[in-house]
Order: sequence, then C-alpha cells, then structure tokens
Amino acid sequence: MSPSTPSTAAPKEFIRLHIGGSEVKPGWTLMNRHAKPGVDVVGDGSDLSMFANHSVAEIYAPFVYQRFGFRKELPSALLEAFRVLIPGGVLRLCVPNLEHIAKLFAEAQLETNQAFLLTTLLYGEQNDDNDFNRSAWAFEPLAQMLDLMGFRKIASQAPFDLFNDVSSLRLGNVSVSLNMICEKETNAIALNNKGGQLLSQGMAKEAIDQYEMALILAPEKPFIQSNYLYALNYQATPDMGKIFAAHKKFGEFHERAAAKSEPHQSALHVATGENRPLRIGYVSSDFRQHAVSHFIEPVLAAHDKSKFELFAYYHHTVVDDMTKRIQSHVSHWRSLVGKSDADIAAMIRADSIDILIDLAGHTATNRLPIFARKPAPLQVAWLGYPNTTGLSTMDYRITDAFADPRGMTEAFHTEKLHRMPDCFSCFRAPADAPAVAPLHAMRTGRVTFGSFNNFAKITPEVISVWSNILKRIPTSTLFLKYKDLESVPMTQFIHHQFMTRGVLVSQLRIQGDDASHVEHMARYNNIDIALDPFPYNGTTTTLDALWMGAPVITLEGASHVGRVGVSQMSNLGLQELIAHNQSEYVEIAVALANDLPRLAALRAGMRERMLASPLMNVARFTSNLEQGYEQMWAARIQK
Repeated sequence: MSPSTPSTAAPKEFIRLHIGGSEVKPGWTLMNRHAKPGVDVVGDGSDLSMFANHSVAEIYAPFVYQRFGFRKELPSALLEAFRVLIPGGVLRLCVPNLEHIAKLFAEAQLETNQAFLLTTLLYGEQNDDNDFNRSAWAFEPLAQMLDLMGFRKIASQAPFDLFNDVSSLRLGNVSVSLNMICEKETNAIALNNKGGQLLSQGMAKEAIDQYEMALILAPEKPFIQSNYLYALNYQATPDMGKIFAAHKKFGEFHERAAAKSEPHQSALHVATGENRPLRIGYVSSDFRQHAVSHFIEPVLAAHDKSKFELFAYYHHTVVDDMTKRIQSHVSHWRSLVGKSDADIAAMIRADSIDILIDLAGHTATNRLPIFARKPAPLQVAWLGYPNTTGLSTMDYRITDAFADPRGMTEAFHTEKLHRMPDCFSCFRAPADAPAVAPLHAMRTGRVTFGSFNNFAKITPEVISVWSNILKRIPTSTLFLKYKDLESVPMTQFIHHQFMTRGVLVSQLRIQGDDASHVEHMARYNNIDIALDPFPYNGTTTTLDALWMGAPVITLEGASHVGRVGVSQMSNLGLQELIAHNQSEYVEIAVALANDLPRLAALRAGMRERMLASPLMNVARFTSNLEQGYEQMWAARIQK
C-alpha cells in the first residue's frame, strides 16, 4: 500500500479537504483564505468548526501550517485537524524545508534576494511573534509535534502528486518542500495514557490536549472525562469560567444518562417520628494507604456513633492495615468492585443513606456517575478534589473561608459551599515520623529548599520562580523528591528545565521513593525551607513538611486548588509565609534563607504550633463537621 493511501477506504459521504490550494479537483472540498471561483469554504485551517467531528477522511494542506506559530497556534490547528478526521484518517501537509533552503544559501547557491523572495512565497505574511522558529520546520521537530497532537505513522513523502502545487517545488535539484504524511490515532486509551505521562512531567497544557483528543474519540468514557477535568486544575493561568463550564458539561452528560432515581423515603424519618442516627455513607477508592485516608480515618474514629451510623463504600481491591483500621471505625462496609452504577445506587437506597459523601471528586477510580443518580436525599463532596464535581445532584461541597473566601468562588460551583469554622480538613501526624533534627543549614553551611510534591504540580512557571530563588542564593540547593524522579529520563528532563533558566545542576538534588514511610519522613530533616507549588498547592506534603519542622512558603491563588496553603498557614498563624504574587514568593524565600536564627526558631517550635492549631484538633474538627451535617440535613427536610 502506498504511504499516501488511507489505511481504510473512506465512505463516499466523508469529506476530502484541500486547505490552501486554488486548484479545483473532483471529490475534494477546497478551502482558501479568499473567496473566489471554485472555493467551497473560506478559512486558513486554524478553525474547522464548519466540519463535524469525524467527518473528514483526509486533509491535504500545502504550505498552510507554517504560517502558524510553532508552539502557539500550530497545536490548536492540528487539534482541529484531529477533531474532524475519522479515526485512521490521513493528514498530508507540506511546509518549506528550511534546512535545505539554509543549506543552499550557505553554499552560495541562493542569493539573499532569492532567499527572501522564496521565504516570502512560502510563508506569505509573516507573524512577528517570538514563537517563529525556522529550525522548527524540519522533519524531527515537526514529527514530534504531530505525535504530540495525536498523529501516528508519521513519515516524510516524495511529491504527493495530488495537485499541481508546491509539494514538488525544487530549486535546481534540491527539494525545498518538506512533505509529511500521518494518520490520526484510533485508540483513546493511548491518548489518555499519554496525557497522564505528560501531566506527571508538569506539562499540563500538553496533557490537556491529549485528553481533549481522547474525548474526541471516546466522549462517553467517565475516567477520561475526569482525567481531563483533573488536569485543568494544573494550568498556570487557569480560566475559572472555562474550567467550571467543563465540569458542568460532565455533570449534564451523566445526569442525562442516569436513570431516574426512585423516590427516596429516608427523608421522612424525622417527620414521622422515627428516631435513629443519621446514616452517613462515605464513598472512596482510597480507604487504604493514601493521602485521603490520613485525613478521613481519624474523623471516622472520632464520630459520635450515637448520632451517626457510618457506612463505607469502597471501590478498590487493596486491603491493607489502613483499610482494616477504617473498617473497624464504621458499622457497615460495602465493596463496590465489579458493580455497576445502577447496582450501587440500588445498594445505597436499600441502606437508606441520608447523607452520601464523595471523597474522590475527579481523581482516579472515582464513582461520581453514581451521584448523578441521586441515590441519597443529600449528597456532599469533600476532601479528595479541590474543585466542583460539576453535578447539580451534589448538594454541598465542604471547604473553609480561607480556601474559598465568601464571594470569590461560589459562581464556579454546582454545589452550595459549606464553610467549616476553621479548616476544611484535619491532620493527624504519622505515627512513624522521626524527631525533628536541628536546622540542616547549620550543619551544612548552605540552605536547602525542598518539595516532595507530585511533579505534575511543578509546572514550567513554578520552575521559573524556584530558579530565581536558587540564582539569588547560589550556594543553596533544591531537593526534589517523588516517585520515579530518579529515573534517567525524568532526571535529564528536570536538569534541562532548570539549566535553561540558569541554575547549576550542582544545586539540584533529585530522589525517588524511599523504601519505607519512616525513611520518607526522615528526608524532611534535610530540608530547611519547603516550597509549595502553584497553582496546585500541596496538602499532605505541606503538613508533613511542617510536622518535620520545615516552614512552607505558599502563593495565594484565586480558587481552592491554589489556596490550600493559605488555609493551612492561616490556621497556623504563619500568614507571613503567604505570598500574594510570584515576586513576593521569591523575596520571602530569600529573606528566610538569609535569616538562619529565625529559621531555627521556626523549626524548633513548629510541632508545638501545629498541635495547638485547629489543623490537628480532631475532636473539634469532627464536632464541627457533625454540626455541619446536621445543619445540611435540617435544611434538607425543611424543603
């Protein structure tokens, strides 16, 4: 089979789209930037909204895409091509082979005016943004971009001979047209997995593109929908309106698909005089060694069992020591593994649950579509996800006034916000945490900054700010630790990211997982100052660092995901560690690093400060939570 032949024969109703040409040819739809005889559609290929998803069998674009900024407009244009092509559909494109043009010029085979005229001919009107990079229009970088935008079987091609045009353009014996052919990915799971890999490298924008392409192929997959929504929280400059619209779209999709719930009668028990505890159902995939369990397990243990009957709905196969402890704190344990949404909803109704609590949001292996069925009269989101679920069937989301100040984020939630009096979660220190060691810098003579956060949170913008700190204090070190960071590809990637911003490799310490949690916690004794990523703050990692004596510098964000640090530092009375902008973040870090006596005093008193704060008062927190449940329930039965 010829490389220029589609791998699957296209039905006649599919479109064959020629972008940027002028030659009319039977069977092809012609798109041009200017209306003239024979042109079917006016446009430049950056916007194909006039074509439906999966409506085009092949696209031929001669000297079109090089007009777009390689890293700005080009990805969006290729995403449009991906969207309209059928799975396995073919994209052919020609761009000027600037490597060959540069070689001809260097060998004096091309005069300056010829090079200028040729480049003008090939590019037309140049954009003058900083994204213009002639070296990008070569096979390897273009192939990498095509692969990133969901195209496979990428190859260079001799003249396409489809039209009498520039794919055969030559100067003497040298071709000055780079002809590329590729096919659209057919597997949504492959794109989803690629999105996860990119997100783990802090490349949120690229990950989001992958998830969007996966959803074009499989719009009905809940786990891809949730992965996409989860990734939106990592954007350096989040558009909260668009993020909310995407979440709301998820909710509307599943609420349309959900079977109508049967009338739920448990709300009548108060009105009919039935006297029993409120039945609270907690739904999670994380009732195991997981960050969420370290927050929920002490609350479950502290619940007033005379007022609340606890049910745990667990969607995971792992049963470890944490799982067993959680089981011991609840009256009823239900496994959701292998059960359909309809069966689980029926189980919850049969249990007569009054308040159903989701602890996962759009994190891995969630069961949010169950909540679209409204199996309980009152449904609440809490703890595991720093944003709205998007479901109108979710009545409340639990937060606090620091993470979600009044008037700031209500418009971006389908739920009503229930603000806890102090903080939205309560921390119990790990039992295996070692003692706090003296200030590391006192022993080494140099300050060590650190972050043990998921590297997905370490975006290019975060790296730029942290690099500025390291350059201001050239004797300092940055200690990064997370699973798989020690792998050669990740280490090289991290080194490159910092080196391009002027940081020496000798200033970086990179490590993966420790063999035990004890060793992991002990690593914090090697950190003098912890740095909170943004806009997606740490939660457990921040509290672990604080418990081990390391003050944490955080940047105030515009929504919950970027204000967790504000909540934690405010509850500790450490507002001086909250920066209001990136410049202030750097200045706080530099000033603290240059004041070792202050650092040592903070470190020595941090555990006492935490123990005296609302962050670790489990009894107070649980009582406040229970009062919140009762207030929500009272409002519900009055409806």
